[in-house]
Amino acid sequence: MKRLLVCLSLWSIAGGVTAKPANYRFDPVHSQLVFFIKHLEFSHAIGRFSAWTGQFRFDPEDWSSATVDVTIPVATLDLGDDGWNRKILGAQWLNAQKFADMRFISERVQPIDADDARVIGQLTLLGITRPVTLDVHLNDIGVHSLTFKPTVGFTATARLQRSAFGLTTSSGSVGDEIEIRIEVEGQRIDPAMRKPRKR
Repeated sequence: MKRLLVCLSLWSIAGGVTAKPANYRFDPVHSQLVFFIKHLEFSHAIGRFSAWTGQFRFDPEDWSSATVDVTIPVATLDLGDDGWNRKILGAQWLNAQKFADMRFISERVQPIDADDARVIGQLTLLGITRPVTLDVHLNDIGVHSLTFKPTVGFTATARLQRSAFGLTTSSGSVGDEIEIRIEVEGQRIDPAMRKPRKR
């Protein structure tokens, strides 16, 4: 009952706030980047990067005003095996010692409907910058029922060619296309929060 009253109080305080782009920071616990890449014709290797820094701006009533800037430490790679992690982080692959971070910066957003958009930006990996498009779906926006913090959540997908970033090692046995799925929860930095959308 106490949590319910707190949530209702937050919503009532925020009720008069005019919708505008709000700043969010990535929740590192509930934000994940998972990728899939073909291994011979037998399977798709699955990996993830577990730590992010950065923030984004978002207004659910105006997707075109959204921006994102995120940096991911390459050394947070997890392929489920310590030996493979060391190999892929080595000089022939991701070369984490020389190129410690990858970074994505949005350039523009193309709204599709109330819950979907394409985010076009530049990804820098291995010191090479190439355009990447994310297909983004808005899962929910509102006051988090456990943390009581204004929160927004997205799912995003993308496909890119590793060769576009100069990553051609083992091209005969490892696929060129990388399929990416991103799950994001962001906590609002601004103190005020508008009422959740009616869904």
